[in-house]
Amino acid sequence: DIETTMFDVQMYPNPTKGEVTLKINTSEIMDSEVVIRSITGSEVFRKTYRAAELIKLDLSEKVSGIYLVTLQMGDKSIIKKLILVRK
Repeated sequence: DIETTMFDVQMYPNPTKGEVTLKINTSEIMDSEVVIRSITGSEVFRKTYRAAELIKLDLSEKVSGIYLVTLQMGDKSIIKKLILVRK
């Protein structure tokens, strides 16, 4: 089987002071779900986006630290490490 729906995500800026952009590169635009967890595993954010190529997040209310950002499209998902430095 050849995978037809491959996707990649660029996340910037990283480290961030709060605002983060996810740029989705995919052959097929579909709804996606973003879940952000602290490094200890507790969920701090979850939202479903309708067929977006660019997703903007504001984490300026969260505490500084390392977060794991999971982007899921269909049955595929990518996890990225995000560093939040609030100064």
